[in-house]
Amino acid sequence: MGEDARAPRFDDAFWDGIAGECWGKKPFHIPNAFPEPFMRSDELLEALRNLATRARAVPGNAKKELYYFAEDYTPQQPMVGTDVFPRPDEATLVDYFKRLQQQHGNCCIAGFDIYTYLPALWDRICSFVRPLVRRVGQPGFRSESILFVGEYAFTSTGIHKDSAHVTTFVLEGTKIFHLWPDDYQFKRKELDRDSHRWARDFKAHLDGAITFVAHAGDLLYWPLTYWHVVESPVYSNSLTFLWKEYDDVAPKDVSVAKWLAEVIAMRARDQAPVATAANPVDAALERFCAVQEQPDFSDTVWRRWLERTTRLSFDLAFAFPDAASIELPTGMLVANDCIELEWSRLTSGRLLCAASGESFEVADSPGLATVMNRLVSSEPWTVAELEGLSDMPRGDLHALIRQCMRVRAVIAAQKV
Repeated sequence: MGEDARAPRFDDAFWDGIAGECWGKKPFHIPNAFPEPFMRSDELLEALRNLATRARAVPGNAKKELYYFAEDYTPQQPMVGTDVFPRPDEATLVDYFKRLQQQHGNCCIAGFDIYTYLPALWDRICSFVRPLVRRVGQPGFRSESILFVGEYAFTSTGIHKDSAHVTTFVLEGTKIFHLWPDDYQFKRKELDRDSHRWARDFKAHLDGAITFVAHAGDLLYWPLTYWHVVESPVYSNSLTFLWKEYDDVAPKDVSVAKWLAEVIAMRARDQAPVATAANPVDAALERFCAVQEQPDFSDTVWRRWLERTTRLSFDLAFAFPDAASIELPTGMLVANDCIELEWSRLTSGRLLCAASGESFEVADSPGLATVMNRLVSSEPWTVAELEGLSDMPRGDLHALIRQCMRVRAVIAAQKV
């Protein structure tokens, strides 16, 4: 679970320039950014097969995460039915798309949250963005990854914005990206039209566009303020990573607090005595106070709070390994900047930790705070080093490290 050899490595000067000069300010295009494909077609095909497996286990899942965008300007449609996923005899992504193309005509197949169906892809994206996370912080809310496969004249949703910074990895074929800054002077009447009318008319605005012709191996970025539309004149596939930010409408703490209020209300409904007050406000306060007096109430609040705050950015849907099966390495380990690890001491005398939306508890000890601070630091460390920082029993410490590795909050340090 260390650094992926396929993720491109840029030096500190590159990332300092991106964070200081481009991030949130202007687009960039890096031709041939990858010495090898960031993701091979066979790996993407595997991700779609994994999506299919989950869709069969969770009815309706495909409707949410696999769409086709028709070239006749019709709105996006969920791909439903039994034949929308790759067949066993379709050995390549091209084979899969050609069959769908025969059924739907030229179109774009979009697989949403694709990195949650392939751990290797999730690790690779984290390896790539980790230097950026260290400079600009973690994404707000849930980041997303979308696989676009197809051959189409232009994006059926037309000129549009995403509520996120956009990073695109072109994996196969050629795509043409047209971008416009937020203050580009579109005609007001055009802005009021639906996006499919925009799609027919976007070429009238190309003189004012920033246009990038991107090929396999290229990397592109544009800020969330930019309008854009994409052409795929030949078969192509690309991976887009959407980096969402907090905003004034729904900042992180407000989002979490709102959800936490629901947890408290649920706890009150399930465990508090029936309220006797006739006034609804007084009744609610009465129930809340009854719950608050329960001895484990604060532990429940902390557990739900930490689970919620640590699942808002990089999301994982694939199963974590069993902690007991993880072998502790003798080499260097380091905190994964892409995964937020938070902890709190409980009234029960144990330490509650949470990462990737999952919580776990370990035995507490006087020196454990020193261990935790070292564990999440940006400098690599070894298991032996942590053993020397605390009087915590070795078995408990090893269990803590395994749990952190299990949820990918701790990874093998990159070898220089």
